[in-house]
Amino acid sequence: MISKNIILFRNVLLLCVLINIANYSFAQNNIKNSDCKNAIEITDSVYEARNISPSGYGDILEFSGNDLYNPMFFQREHNSAWYKFTAKQDSYLTLDIVPVDSKNDYDFLLFRNTEGVCNKIIKKQTKPVRSNISRNDLRIAGKTGLSSSAKADFVHAGPGNSYSRGLDIKKGEVYYLVLDNVYPNGSGHTVYLHFKNKTVPVKSQVVEKKKKIDKALVKLYVKDDKSGQPVYADFDIVRKKDSKSVFKANNKTSIEFDAEFASGYIINCTAKNYLNQTKEILTDREKSEYIDTLKLSSIEIGKSISLENIYFVGNKAIFLPSSESSLLTLYKFMNQNSSVKIEIQGHVNWPQDHMMSSDDEVFNQRLSVNRAKAVYDFLINKGIDKSRLTYKGYSNTRMIYPVPMNETQEQKNRRVEILIISK
Repeated sequence: MISKNIILFRNVLLLCVLINIANYSFAQNNIKNSDCKNAIEITDSVYEARNISPSGYGDILEFSGNDLYNPMFFQREHNSAWYKFTAKQDSYLTLDIVPVDSKNDYDFLLFRNTEGVCNKIIKKQTKPVRSNISRNDLRIAGKTGLSSSAKADFVHAGPGNSYSRGLDIKKGEVYYLVLDNVYPNGSGHTVYLHFKNKTVPVKSQVVEKKKKIDKALVKLYVKDDKSGQPVYADFDIVRKKDSKSVFKANNKTSIEFDAEFASGYIINCTAKNYLNQTKEILTDREKSEYIDTLKLSSIEIGKSISLENIYFVGNKAIFLPSSESSLLTLYKFMNQNSSVKIEIQGHVNWPQDHMMSSDDEVFNQRLSVNRAKAVYDFLINKGIDKSRLTYKGYSNTRMIYPVPMNETQEQKNRRVEILIISK
């Protein structure tokens, strides 16, 4: 028969085990570094928080009430985790933030340490050196971070590159990294820090001779797309690398010009009673001669033209300098065909596998309208009668590539088109 003391000892032991399990579970599922002042120091190149899910913003709300598309700060703090690390030597920093659950949407800000940095962050008296608040990309399993191949230092909310540009850091510098998971009850994450040694290139004592630029001959013919008959057209050839016009010709059925090897060119072509056409060519050292035919379509009500080489600053209705030649080609088309009326249509890139909030819907619609209006305003300022022009935004409802797989397809979605409504 078991004595009462043995039964009591067994119950006490069982209670201790249960308490330890509960404490362990609590510790594994609640992060303790939700504030800058409690940032966990990363001393290795990898920090695993696979069983630790950020929950809430901690004791201090460091970020709130910010503009949705300001890339310097989170609009508001959701479920945050703070880390800090010290550069052991001069190096080039890249990093990966890998969520356990790819559906978790991690954003991050990276601050360089200064005296009282945590208070300065709250008061917005300091800005991050890198950030990425782009929409979660399931195609790369929700990863984000810094990359040597990325172009932008800061990426704002909405669709965009999940990686920002790497950073040159110096020995002894301290950095604060804050992660924010938009969704609650996340499944943790792993932070990978990559420090690439910086080497100083040795200057060569040999002065290289300037290489002679080789040329390729480009021959272009213009024909009616239905009859195949030659069409007299005007040409403007623009070199892509510097947006410089390198060749012009008027009232020609064919042209020839010398092109640099390994260079891109934009061919702008207009002809009376025809829709204008823009085409890109890329030369390489395998071919010394390029021959192509531009087939122009006659103007018909209901036909549309995609103005593929009209580019904008990201998420803004501001033209990039490289858009000038295509805008002038559209202006010339309107001058050559003075009775034509058009609707200018704006489109944005927002992949269908990305979630869209009500704020996103408003922003995308407004952006598509404003980009169409920017083309409208350009033509008005050039003297085109506004009675011949209307404009409309279509947001992301008419994407050419609903789930774009590369930057080229994204650019095709991010476009302006003109629709012929009267001739």
